[in-house]
Amino acid sequence: MTRHTMAAKGLGMIRGACYIAEHYSELVPVIDEFTPFQDLWVLTHPELRHTPRIKTLMQFLLHSLRAKKI
Repeated sequence: MTRHTMAAKGLGMIRGACYIAEHYSELVPVIDEFTPFQDLWVLTHPELRHTPRIKTLMQFLLHSLRAKKI
């Protein structure tokens, strides 16, 4: 939220969340469409990443996120 506040005060341009920006009338969108801009990383402890429950969770997340890909 800090970067949204600073941009609303005229201190720069940001790439931020629309659901936060809509609360700042001073902010004006540069583009009208959503563009993904970063990957999602899931960190696991090296000793736990091969345990069945973690492997199951990782497969579920991978499948679910790929199904929602825009």
